[in-house]
Amino acid sequence: MQITDFFNYIEDIYLKIINCNFNKELAKGTLKKKFFEIYMQQDSLYLIDFAKALAITATKSQNIKHFSQLLHFADGALAAERELHNHYFKEFKIKPISIKNKACLAYTNFLLTSAYADSYEESLSALLPCFYIYREVGNSIKKQVSLLNPYSMWIDTYSSKEFSDTVDIMLEITQHAVLDIVADSKKGIRLLNLFKISTELELYFWNDSYITRTANKNRSIKS
Repeated sequence: MQITDFFNYIEDIYLKIINCNFNKELAKGTLKKKFFEIYMQQDSLYLIDFAKALAITATKSQNIKHFSQLLHFADGALAAERELHNHYFKEFKIKPISIKNKACLAYTNFLLTSAYADSYEESLSALLPCFYIYREVGNSIKKQVSLLNPYSMWIDTYSSKEFSDTVDIMLEITQHAVLDIVADSKKGIRLLNLFKISTELELYFWNDSYITRTANKNRSIKS
């Protein structure tokens, strides 16, 4: 099984992500700050559970190098994103929250359930979209962005060489884990479907931020 099998499997969803209102308006710099605020609040909650899922998955690796790299992602590789959050929380005067909206809760529960219950290969497949999709979206938006875009730091983070290098390592780890699995086997289809579900949840995450503040409160539930 090749890593490109994953990408080909979700091409239609990726196009929806690129063309969703949140990302189109973010690229133009016209996204309302209240939508970006909702997104950043939810993303800060998401990253905590994402790091936990990475750490749990790392413990399943029989490859010492990959074990170490996954732990590094859970601990240090997210530092740039934490810095990004701190920047926007301060600049936009965003208040931290402790309540996840439906998309965030669904996504984090999915990742943690996979990390705890699934095989190493399955857990990696569920985690991979957060790396791959963000790089692709960042690079796509970077081609369109203006110099005065208020979200330039977000765009620069996910289109940076540093982030791309991190994604490449995650792709290498996943490729190593799934290399001997046949793509159209029962196991291979399971991996593809886990990757697809996470990709869909990425789309839902952005869409769930593109709502009014009032509607967000009505749809939120405690984690």
